[in-house]
Amino acid sequence: MTGTREKGQTRVIIRGTDAALIKNTTALYTSFCSPANKVA
Repeated sequence: MTGTREKGQTRVIIRGTDAALIKNTTALYTSFCSPANKVA
């Protein structure tokens, strides 16, 4: 039972890090694309 609990916790942590990475990548993408679009 403890093994499944640990797996569940790690899954939640992985999901959290994935969400943070997605937010960071989207922020970088928009920050890089916005000036490019303005110049273009």
